[in-house]
Amino acid sequence: MKFSLRLLAFFGLMSCVGVGWAFERGETNSSSSKKTPEIDHIPITSAEQGRALRIDAQINAPGRSLIYVRVYFRRMGESNFRFVDMRPGVSGYLGEIPGRIVQPPGLQYFLLALLSDQSVMSYPARNPYGQPFDIIVDEPNGQRGSGDPFKPESIPPRRDEPLGRRSTKTDSLTKPERISPQMQEKLRQMEAPKAGDFENTRTGAAFAAMSLANPILPLSPEPLSELPADEGALILASFAPEANVDSTSVRVMLDGKDVTARAQISSLLATVTVSQLKAGKHQVTVAANDRTGKRLNPKSWQFQVARKAEAVEFNAEAQQKLASGVAFAELRHENFGGTTLDNNNVGGNLSGKTGPLQYEATAYFTSLEDRNFQPRNRFTLSAGTGLLNVTLGDATPYFNDLVLYGRRVRGLQAGLHTGIINVDFITGETMRGVEPIPNGLSGAYRQTLWGIRPSLGGRSLQFGLTLLRARDDTTSITANRATVAPRDNLVVGADFLMSADRRRIEFKAAAAHSFMTKDTRMPIITQSYVDSLYTDGSVKLPFDPADFQDWLIINESTTPLDPTGKTALAYQLSLRFNYFNQFFTFTFKQVGSEYNSFGHTYLRNDIRGFSFYDRIRLLRNRVNLNFGLERFTDHFNNIDGKPKTALNAVQFGVMINWNRNFPTVNFNLRNYNRDNGIDTTFAVQVISPTGNTQRITDLRQDNRTRDFSFTVSQEVQVLNYNHTVSLSLTNSDRIDRWASARVAGFGGGDVTSDLVSINVRTRYNSPLMTTFNLAFNDNNVGGQQSQFNFNMFSGRADYEFPRQQIRTFFGMRFVGASGQSGVTGAPVVNIIKYTQTGFQLGGSILVKQRHEFILDLALIKYSDKGGIQAGPVFTPRSSFTNSIARAHYEFRF
Repeated sequence: MKFSLRLLAFFGLMSCVGVGWAFERGETNSSSSKKTPEIDHIPITSAEQGRALRIDAQINAPGRSLIYVRVYFRRMGESNFRFVDMRPGVSGYLGEIPGRIVQPPGLQYFLLALLSDQSVMSYPARNPYGQPFDIIVDEPNGQRGSGDPFKPESIPPRRDEPLGRRSTKTDSLTKPERISPQMQEKLRQMEAPKAGDFENTRTGAAFAAMSLANPILPLSPEPLSELPADEGALILASFAPEANVDSTSVRVMLDGKDVTARAQISSLLATVTVSQLKAGKHQVTVAANDRTGKRLNPKSWQFQVARKAEAVEFNAEAQQKLASGVAFAELRHENFGGTTLDNNNVGGNLSGKTGPLQYEATAYFTSLEDRNFQPRNRFTLSAGTGLLNVTLGDATPYFNDLVLYGRRVRGLQAGLHTGIINVDFITGETMRGVEPIPNGLSGAYRQTLWGIRPSLGGRSLQFGLTLLRARDDTTSITANRATVAPRDNLVVGADFLMSADRRRIEFKAAAAHSFMTKDTRMPIITQSYVDSLYTDGSVKLPFDPADFQDWLIINESTTPLDPTGKTALAYQLSLRFNYFNQFFTFTFKQVGSEYNSFGHTYLRNDIRGFSFYDRIRLLRNRVNLNFGLERFTDHFNNIDGKPKTALNAVQFGVMINWNRNFPTVNFNLRNYNRDNGIDTTFAVQVISPTGNTQRITDLRQDNRTRDFSFTVSQEVQVLNYNHTVSLSLTNSDRIDRWASARVAGFGGGDVTSDLVSINVRTRYNSPLMTTFNLAFNDNNVGGQQSQFNFNMFSGRADYEFPRQQIRTFFGMRFVGASGQSGVTGAPVVNIIKYTQTGFQLGGSILVKQRHEFILDLALIKYSDKGGIQAGPVFTPRSSFTNSIARAHYEFRF
């Protein structure tokens, strides 16, 4: 029955596409006559080496403000994630993975957001660290088959991309191409037939005649134009849509040399980036067939590259523009069930170069900044020449995988890199002093961090030493109100890197030892104090611990007091191998139970084991096979009395991305086992006012979690319109061996989660695009003890007026949820039953390609029929209406 309902819903979704088609047909004829999926994001599956990767998402959190939204990412085979903060944009939140990180064979990433009520949401929602999204990274200069898939880049902007999502940043590896007004007019003409906006004008007729005569239109470099010396060239040609060009037949020639292997080709565009060209004349020829195999008239054009002497005037003009970037301001007002929330922010980014000096600045300031919480504002200013680099503000240094890795430090970071002798330095504040709130937050001491890493060598061979000291300031909060203890941390580490053949083979090793004092308020241990305890002379210290208090406060809370026990030792070895279309990584690590580094707060301690991953690229990167194995032991040294726990995981995946005529398929399967070897319960004595009693304790762990995901997407043409259809199936099952014998109050039990989602995006022949989403989610915890199911349908239509640079949109969302927490008949049962209906309306206008104004409004009606069932008494929850108004302005320069 449930399957039939979902099948019916699918056909309903298809009919919605038909409604969009009917609307578009009518428009064309007239012109010629806390409870929902919180993060909306379409996963990225492929990227190009060295090209910065843009991530966008929409966040839905009614009644709660966002403290931060982050993209966590890592290279394939790495054990640690890095992150970048996402910033508010014209259509949601935007983040960018730096181009230097985007390297073959791929990346893994997930999204994470922290809300004002201290709750966390992620995408994927379940197990984001264990099951992140995979991105395959292609080498731009590799052998690309003519039938390989192509995903257009940001030049020119895609018609299906909202104006606010168009890239305002130039790729760091590609020099910007100067686009003249004539070329902009050609781009506008190219889009005119696609927009169905001929209006019987001379321009439209001329373009139609030109398209029929020769459907290949040269865009860049402009015919007979002259390019400045020492700059690259962007070869760009467009194909008329009515020509139905077969992308696999396109050939691009530069000065008689076939450069198709370096081209990015679709049925509408062909682009080739050339890093350098000699002075003089050059000729480009583009040839193609239509989908019937008929040969189209090839197009040839010439351009010229100026000599250096002739380019002086142009270079002088270019030097005057020392910076480019974007600045934004946003006002957001939300009314949540009678409660008003305002979130206003300003910010931007700036980058530029003058001579050998490169600089970059980013800033984000929000009205949510509050001295009673950790900083929410962010600002960074970086400048350097390659030899010397300095960063002021919020820095995220990466000195050592075990010691200092991505911790936010507000202060000063500097680096001197000669290629032989290098020094990196960081100093600043990692935490702000926050007074504790009675019956609320526990507060925090102000924490400062200081670190230095001298190293020898360059990118292929390097050895470095890292010293880190972090300490809580005991005077930063009121002593008699403190609910946490001030701490002190000293870490010493070393790392080694050796790579060859452009890092196709790489070996890395790191080791570190830490000391941590858990409470610096306790008396410092002195040599005389130790002598007074051991009057027989059995223990003699060769030094006085009090002499080192500037580096580390040593007292009875310091761990380890005996460093020879190796409980505070951590080391890691890794090997990467990238040959024969195969990327293999192997990692072995051990982190002691008492190892702690305030520069790497996410590092898991008391664990030992290895992992390896292998990605095999077949058929010119059209097929990718992934295999991974992990074998770790948690609590391996048993110093805390907890049982050793075996953590084993096996994963397999395949991705098929043949060409645009076939669907893209992504399949992943991961099995994760956790077993601590305990198969019985045991009794413990509990002392109570009424006497000694026994309590049964259940520490058994033996469960298997299977995560399965399958995604298929395909571009199809129906009713002469382009549709992108995506289907995603996700299943996660945790099977507990002891589920039927669990002792009440000790958790465990089986957990099942199923998610089915369908996405259809349609681009019409007018500037209309519609997007429909349908999702079903079923969750079951503890064998029907807790259930939660929801169904979601959303739709959005975007319409653009190209000449006026205006874009409008309308969206709606419906969510129905049901379930309960607790078994029916239990003393207290939380009954879940609600619906949520939301509407969104907005638009944007772009003025002179520099100024963009956005306004959007949202209304969400939340109808709740659930509540708390306590015996015969039912306490219902109240319904509410949420409204959101947002105004956003961007200035690009």
